[in-house]
Amino acid sequence: MGEGSFYGSLFRMVLSLVVVFGALFALRYYVLRKVPVNRVHSIMRVRERVGIGPRSQAVVLDVAEKSYLVCLSDNSVSVIELHALPQPNEPQGIEHLSFTEQLKEAVTLLKGRK
Repeated sequence: MGEGSFYGSLFRMVLSLVVVFGALFALRYYVLRKVPVNRVHSIMRVRERVGIGPRSQAVVLDVAEKSYLVCLSDNSVSVIELHALPQPNEPQGIEHLSFTEQLKEAVTLLKGRK
């Protein structure tokens, strides 16, 4: 019994691998879209990080309901509690546009430059 040519066997093997991996990716896509995602709300969050120098930085850190300014350098760490800093969920008087609104504004700006 002949099994056919080498290229025929190679083609069947590659085709079966494509089918198996395609089915795995399709299953992953379906599961990720249908299964609800539980978001973990952590008690500690980095709000902002600014590099001051090559080896020093300042970090605004939210822990529960309080905010702290943490300054890090090579040989020291200093922590200052910030009292008057609004929480991220509170409105701050500045309207932040969504990505779609920013994209629409950019398109209208570019159309006006013809």
